[in-house]
Amino acid sequence: RIVVLRPQFSGTARRREAAAGFAERVGMPFDYHFDNATPEVLYCLELIAQVLPEMELPVRTMYRRQTILPDDVVAEAAVQRSKLKLVGYFRGAPDTWALADRAALITDLSDWWQRARLRRASATGA
Repeated sequence: RIVVLRPQFSGTARRREAAAGFAERVGMPFDYHFDNATPEVLYCLELIAQVLPEMELPVRTMYRRQTILPDDVVAEAAVQRSKLKLVGYFRGAPDTWALADRAALITDLSDWWQRARLRRASATGA
């Protein structure tokens, strides 16, 4: 699955500023702990949050770390509670791909998390 999101900028100047912010961070080490509290190393969504704070990406605490999950970002865009616009949702299979709509994205996310909860419950014997 691939989701394409586009930030909504306030103008050309802000777009240029953002591009410069991304360029300044090229070559920074990757944050394998996905921890927002370590600005000297970055993971993909932390980079976006630093350069585009106005996008207000959803932050959650996991394993005592503040982090941003891709699923949370996509879910907010899917239900139009984000400053990121859903441009496209593509479903892939081994031999093909197809463009799907917003409703399919919401359903797919919901189904995936439901299956994950069932797997977790099964693994813990609940």
